[in-house]
Amino acid sequence: LTEDDNKFHREVGKQSISGNLDAPEGGLDAMMQAAVCGDKIGWRNNTRLLVYATDDGFHFAGDGKLAAILTPNDGACHLDNNNLYARSNEFDYPSVGQLAQKLAENNIQPIFAVTSKHVPTYQGLSGMIPKSAVGELSKDSSNVVQLIKDAYQNLSSNIILDHGTTPDFLKVTYDSLCPSSQKTQDRARGECSNVKINEEIQFVVKVTAEKCLPEQSFVIRPLSFTDTLTVTVRTQCDCECDEKPHPSDCNSQGKIVCGICRCDEGYVGKNCECNTTGKSIQRSEE
Repeated sequence: LTEDDNKFHREVGKQSISGNLDAPEGGLDAMMQAAVCGDKIGWRNNTRLLVYATDDGFHFAGDGKLAAILTPNDGACHLDNNNLYARSNEFDYPSVGQLAQKLAENNIQPIFAVTSKHVPTYQGLSGMIPKSAVGELSKDSSNVVQLIKDAYQNLSSNIILDHGTTPDFLKVTYDSLCPSSQKTQDRARGECSNVKINEEIQFVVKVTAEKCLPEQSFVIRPLSFTDTLTVTVRTQCDCECDEKPHPSDCNSQGKIVCGICRCDEGYVGKNCECNTTGKSIQRSEE
């Protein structure tokens, strides 16, 4: 990346035009390399936009078998010294989910500039990639600058709060308190649309552990921002009460644990008042 417009035009002019035998293109490969090769691309630590311009569909995971390429995409950087993808003949195309994860990890917002025929296709793709936008590209591409401006304005007004991978038994939900829309509760991620400059929004994050687990940490962050918050979860499975037992507690047939009687063997009841010796549980309850 460079701030030198002339150099940018020269480098684009050096690119050779290639073709393939089928209609879909290998753009997801290019997006993956642009996302994960940060040092070689030269991304700065501010807003990162990736403009994808095309007049056709795209290949995705599984299509590599058409060329006998069965190794799944590894999501790693494979640009050579000429900044060309050097292992396209070894790895399959990335899946949409895999690409979405890498774009989010690297705070990159894609803008799909596509011709009218393929707008519905890329709208479907955009629906699976958070913080992405689709714009219709004119036949001569004359509207590309305005398209990017409009898409960026749309992206910057949409705030999404999400988190990293957590165990299945650790549930994370969001309440979104958006000033311009109705409050949403218990969603998989927080989201507010049409947020204006200097407008304050709030999210309530609820973390629920469904069973005892060792100490866990995960990261919460707004997509396309560099700020993150690390949350560490510790489950309290044993009561840490400072209770002094009294001989008369639980009729002297049990002990108080966190304010509740834990009865000795052979006794049941709220205060361990029932002797079950020689009786069935049903009979004792009666």
